[in-house]
Amino acid sequence: DCTTGGKQVNFGKRVDVAWLDYEIDAPASGVYQITMRVAAVNSDQRLLVAVGWDAPKSVPVPNSWGLWTTTQPVDIALQEGPQTLKVAAPHQRGVAFRWFELSPKPAPAPKP
Repeated sequence: DCTTGGKQVNFGKRVDVAWLDYEIDAPASGVYQITMRVAAVNSDQRLLVAVGWDAPKSVPVPNSWGLWTTTQPVDIALQEGPQTLKVAAPHQRGVAFRWFELSPKPAPAPKP
């Protein structure tokens, strides 16, 4: 249980690799941006995110001095329909994970 309500996952210190699996259903194929709600007390932390068997993407986790913060967006490709999104924190010194959000990547602005 999270002290601010809801649930959280605490990735243990120096765990080799532990994956969380989330079943998602993408409304359309394309590039999405993922942001994550995390807390960490150390610098240079990261989470890995992967879809199915694709190579994982690295999501930098800022040192939030143990307070909840949101990561910068990272691009991931999704296919339309159901799939498994995986989150891991390999070889970390302790990271708490609360939620993630996926949103379609905005189209680039037209050049003048």
